[in-house]
Amino acid sequence: MKKFFFCLFSLVIGLILFWLAFKNTEWSELREIFQYFSLERFVLVSFLFLIGFLMALIRWQIILSFNGCNKISWSILFRARAIGYALSYITPSVYFGGEPLRSLVLKEESKLDWTSILSSIAIDKAIDLTLNGLIILVGLIYTLTHFVLPEKLFWILISVLIFCLLLIYLFYSRVFASKSFFGFVFRLFNLDKIKEIKEVREYLTGIERIMIKFFQSFSLWPVLFFSFLSRGFYLAGCWLIINSLGASISFWVLIAFLSFLYTSFFFPLPGSLGAQEASQVLVFSLFGLSYYQGLSFALVLRVINLLAVLIGLLILIHFQFKMWGKKIVRSLEKIVNIFIK
Repeated sequence: MKKFFFCLFSLVIGLILFWLAFKNTEWSELREIFQYFSLERFVLVSFLFLIGFLMALIRWQIILSFNGCNKISWSILFRARAIGYALSYITPSVYFGGEPLRSLVLKEESKLDWTSILSSIAIDKAIDLTLNGLIILVGLIYTLTHFVLPEKLFWILISVLIFCLLLIYLFYSRVFASKSFFGFVFRLFNLDKIKEIKEVREYLTGIERIMIKFFQSFSLWPVLFFSFLSRGFYLAGCWLIINSLGASISFWVLIAFLSFLYTSFFFPLPGSLGAQEASQVLVFSLFGLSYYQGLSFALVLRVINLLAVLIGLLILIHFQFKMWGKKIVRSLEKIVNIFIK
């Protein structure tokens, strides 16, 4: 019940922020901006994002192969990741909300052991967050060195910068030294006293051993290659959107825009509702571009994301019916066995 009220509260806050972003909008100017963005370009951007998504699937497949799971089909990985993405987007935790369901789908579809599944997702997510963290670092450094910002915004960005640096440093310094990162976090925040943490501590330690072996293995390099390739297609799609909206920007400015976007995902709001729009309006204005261009960019991204969420939810519905079907078959088998006996 607490989770339900938290999700409801975050949704209300997100809707208020979303409304505030549009409060003073002149719709005629927004329509004028969108005239530059044709249906053909929308399809092309969606295709670039899809290719990036498929590159991320190859990355996950390589990680699973490291654990000895070589026979997992692309269709299974696609369904699991699409469902996980959809749930992440509609929950207050954009970065982590769908991972439990992603692991459950893979478990039901592949019959892999939980350790292999959870360690592969943990590695996949760690690399994904590292890339986001690097983009945030580079983008914020670029912004801070090119503008004199209001004092409050300056210190907010500095705080985000320090947090990303510390997190990346702590994780990789401990992993490459074969030391426990989760154990360090548990001790730092005194989490070992929590009953639920104690129960899963040993299990997490086993997963972390696999993570340490992976990051010290040769498999890390092809995974990094496909990770950068995946992010490259996403960057190309975002550049095409901005260019189609009448703005001409450099690569580093694009990184700055995405750094604000990825930072907005840390806010506990469904789909970063309101925070995404506000972040792009802010950063576009900082770089001398139109308020409406920033808002349009955020809206195009949101429409594409919502289409991806719709696909994920449809796959989830199919998966749920499939699960119900299996339960019905098992029940019928039990009834038949009773009568045969």
